[in-house]
Amino acid sequence: MCLTVSSNRLVKTRTNKLRSLKESSDIEYVDVENIRERVGACRKYCAGRGWYVIDATRRSIEETAAAILSLYKEKPMGETLFTERAKNK
Repeated sequence: MCLTVSSNRLVKTRTNKLRSLKESSDIEYVDVENIRERVGACRKYCAGRGWYVIDATRRSIEETAAAILSLYKEKPMGETLFTERAKNK
């Protein structure tokens, strides 16, 4: 299972975090292009392994948990949400 958020949302979250810590926001940590690349790479990595990807950008914690539980209930016995499709990759 892979939880993701939109790049723009992550930039805002990180910028606010730096602001609250009174740190400079002129760093790679909040660079939108860097974040887009990393979020895209994460999604691609998870999709390549057959993992479920849930975008939590506009979901509350409760909605995200409900989505996870719903997927968990749909899985056949013996499989987990974290199992790769092909174990020999």
